[in-house]
Amino acid sequence: MSARPPSVHGRRQALNHFAGLSLIPLMAAFWPQQVLAGGSSSFEAPVGEMRLSRQIIRGLADGAQINIRRGWNIAFKRIGAGYEVAGKQASVEVEAPPALSFLAEIERSRQEMGLFPLRLDPQGMIILDRGPADQRQVEHAVDLALQKIAHARLGSDPAQNARAFLTSLQEASGAMLTALPADLFCPRQRSWQESRTLPLPGGSEGTLSVQYRAKLSESGGLMQRAERKIITTIGSSHRTSEEIWQMAPA
Repeated sequence: MSARPPSVHGRRQALNHFAGLSLIPLMAAFWPQQVLAGGSSSFEAPVGEMRLSRQIIRGLADGAQINIRRGWNIAFKRIGAGYEVAGKQASVEVEAPPALSFLAEIERSRQEMGLFPLRLDPQGMIILDRGPADQRQVEHAVDLALQKIAHARLGSDPAQNARAFLTSLQEASGAMLTALPADLFCPRQRSWQESRTLPLPGGSEGTLSVQYRAKLSESGGLMQRAERKIITTIGSSHRTSEEIWQMAPA
């Protein structure tokens, strides 16, 4: 028997799953203020072509995962006191549940446009078009999730309500995961973590937690690997999304 195509509702849900994975990173949300402020240390850009990769793993409600790995060949060029980073997509791999196979194929054929070129300041920090003020976008995303929860019709099953709340919080966390770290190429901290507790209807609470750790090159302090994990939790239920950046000579 052939598989039935996803319903309109199912396709809408699938698009929501991929929305947090495919957006061009544009903001520096949930990043420590000392990182957003930059640093005084000088930055030495790598010479020659480098391979930059980004992997996003997003947990779904049924325990399954969406896994997207995308790679670019990039090069640093001195521009005035700072740098410009040019890049071209070189690879993409997508792993997704069978129910999302139609979207996985779209993602495999999609070229990530608009990420490059990037501008860096003399300290190697990415110059974001809208700067640290984009922190407000995360606050807005969380506010929208809470509004959605507040207007939801609560059922008689607390576990079902918790799952619905968890989905809304995970959607809010997607705004954080698509944020491009300002210190991507030269991490200012090797590790940090932050957490926010959010009040929910019925007296319960939800938590958004971000954990970060980086591995630097032995010389120059360049990023070799940077991992960011976002955990949304309500009661005993939680979902995890991860982002992994890596950079090495091409």
